[in-house]
Amino acid sequence: MPSDRFELKACAGSRPRLEKLEDRLNPSGPSVTWDLAPSVPTTVNDTQTRATTLTYVAEYSVAPTATPTAGSFTVTNGKVISVSRVADTKYEVNIAPKTGGRAPINVTSSVNAGWTTGGTASTTESISFFRNDNQVVRASAGSNPKGILSTSVHTLNDLVFTFPSNVDVSSVSPSDFLTVGVASLVSNDITISGRTITIDLAVTATGAAAEVSITLNPNAVSDTYGNFFKPATPLRWTVDTVRPTATLTITSGTGRVGETVSVDVAFSEMITNFKKEMVSVTVSDGATTTSIPVRITGSRTGWGFKFRIPSAGTLTITLNTTGTVGSTQVGDRSGNGLSTSNTLNLTAFVSG
Repeated sequence: MPSDRFELKACAGSRPRLEKLEDRLNPSGPSVTWDLAPSVPTTVNDTQTRATTLTYVAEYSVAPTATPTAGSFTVTNGKVISVSRVADTKYEVNIAPKTGGRAPINVTSSVNAGWTTGGTASTTESISFFRNDNQVVRASAGSNPKGILSTSVHTLNDLVFTFPSNVDVSSVSPSDFLTVGVASLVSNDITISGRTITIDLAVTATGAAAEVSITLNPNAVSDTYGNFFKPATPLRWTVDTVRPTATLTITSGTGRVGETVSVDVAFSEMITNFKKEMVSVTVSDGATTTSIPVRITGSRTGWGFKFRIPSAGTLTITLNTTGTVGSTQVGDRSGNGLSTSNTLNLTAFVSG
């Protein structure tokens, strides 16, 4: 026997018609409400969580005649892992995010089974879910010089740390960053906006090869879901505030007129802009002093020069240590000018 009950109803100007009694008793049909269980930890306006699974409660206006299953619910970016009965009209639905924990997860009830007139699906309930303990931060030096800092650089502005998800502002403090060779960070040096933290550094390091660096400490800063970030690759520079020195050594030549003399120049560190104008070679017979042209040889890894002795007298070989040749700075890669150099003397003579 069919289970549906019908009632004969007369209509003016027409023949009587059959009407389902259940339709008249429930004119809008069965319905379902759908919401997060109270036990689910959320952080902001019930819209985000980092729980391992999400528990939703499906509550029906009438008891379904067929038990809801995982296939009775529509879920994006996640899957139903279990459905458990709480009461005749109430079921708990446990949902796990797909691998990677992408957000948001949108869940919609599509339970219709068991109602003779069909059920109305619930409204869509959305929650942002993100659980990721392997988030790596990227660091950028921006427009700041890389490698060896010039002695004129005293600040490093707008260093950017970019995070995979939005930063929880309340979790950020100056102690979250490990720095070397800079002034201590203060809150005014840190700007937080969404997924980025921008930092300014005041360089205090001094020395021949002093380190300047900054990195994020592990488990220090978290996102708005409570996930901690892993440390970023450190940003590093080298500071050189020591002026280079030079040592001159005669490697060939005895001083005989017409002979070529070779001189090696050994610097305490690599320098740039080495030019012949830096070298001064003169010969003096006591009454007249004459400059002797030189020919530069070598490269950044080793410099030297040669000259030919034109006449007898006292040879004086010196290197410019004033810091500039014309308008060009002579010094190391950090801009430190030459500091000291020895002076060589040789007696030029006519043989035989």
